Amino acid sequence: MQNTFFTLIVFSTISFSASAQYLEMGIFGGGAVYNGDLSHHAIELSEVHPAFGIKAATPLNAYFALSLNARYTTLTGTDDNSQKPAFAARNLDFRTTFIEAGLTFECFLFGYDPLHQKIFSPFIYTGVNWFHFNPTTEYNGVTYELQPLGTEGQGTSAFPDRTPYALSQVSIPMGAGLKYAVSRTFNIALSFTANKTFTDYIDDVSTTYVDETTLTAENGALSFELSNRTDEYLNSEPLPYDEFHPRGNPAYKDWYGYGGITLSYNLIFEKTRGSYKNAHLECPQF
Repeated sequence: MQNTFFTLIVFSTISFSASAQYLEMGIFGGGAVYNGDLSHHAIELSEVHPAFGIKAATPLNAYFALSLNARYTTLTGTDDNSQKPAFAARNLDFRTTFIEAGLTFECFLFGYDPLHQKIFSPFIYTGVNWFHFNPTTEYNGVTYELQPLGTEGQGTSAFPDRTPYALSQVSIPMGAGLKYAVSRTFNIALSFTANKTFTDYIDDVSTTYVDETTLTAENGALSFELSNRTDEYLNSEPLPYDEFHPRGNPAYKDWYGYGGITLSYNLIFEKTRGSYKNAHLECPQF
């Protein structure tokens, strides 16, 4: 699979022979949403947040392109959205700022080259992203970072296999969209992306509870209070959960997704005598 992917890139690069090449620079605006242990529908509309980004892309030929992307958003999830009593009583929530940068390989199904009359195409893409997150929650009016607290026993002698999770991770984007050339220099694209991650801790929820005595003794009282918040919902003592009671589902990793519009400008390089001149700017032609 990997060999096929890189062979396509090399072949596409060698086969490019058009009379002009361009560098595409763009901005992205849209929405982002998380899916994991604290989401209770495939897409939780109340948890969709604004997302912004930038991109730089280079065509390999009319059918393939490479794109560098960076995006910024907020991801949230809460048991308040659940209609099931057990999840509502769990009473967990999180919020994190989310920064992502990555490389994607784009495939234009009809071919796309605004310099040579290929002005519309559906496209699909995949690649690899690096992202950074830091889940937080609010308790008694104060915002706390959850990862250092070890709410599922991370860092305790009772659970040596539960190590603190990394706040920087890798994801695989899988997306599709439609792209249209308004002119030789101006493009507009609509796209939707689902990102597979390899962590179950974007929301700080994955495995089981830890009993109060163990968690309080090694990670502190605040760790337990933010691990088991059933008392706030039930207005009673917290339910006596231990490591045999699931807090999340580690079998399913977290996902996140984007939907939005990219506006981009083509910085054109004219080819002459086997080389490319410096880029020149053109006013958009509508």
